[in-house]
Amino acid sequence: MKRGIVLLILLVASTLSYVQAAKADYFVGKWNVEIKGTPGGDSKLVVTLVRKEGKLTGTVYSEADGTKDVKEVEEDGNSLKVFFKHGWFTVELLMNKKDENHCSAKMADRYDGACARNLADSE
Repeated sequence: MKRGIVLLILLVASTLSYVQAAKADYFVGKWNVEIKGTPGGDSKLVVTLVRKEGKLTGTVYSEADGTKDVKEVEEDGNSLKVFFKHGWFTVELLMNKKDENHCSAKMADRYDGACARNLADSE
């Protein structure tokens, strides 16, 4: 009986840790981001985020600038800020979770947009 209880506790604990890891890594993966109304017109980005040594990092790709490394990521529950270089400037991209595969976006605290998880590359 005691062994059954111990096994049940271990099963519940491992399930909870798996669920917590899945929640913490919502933004990990490839995201198609479209920002509307920038001075250069609508902007399409591909943001790829990975978790290394407990921290999010990655790249931002645009046709205009190619691939740029993410300089910093600030995580805050269901949102995060991604900082990357665009020309001479560091740009902030805010991503807010909407559902499992979509989030809203705001670039430079001025331009609104949307994000969709790139499901073709997530497997």
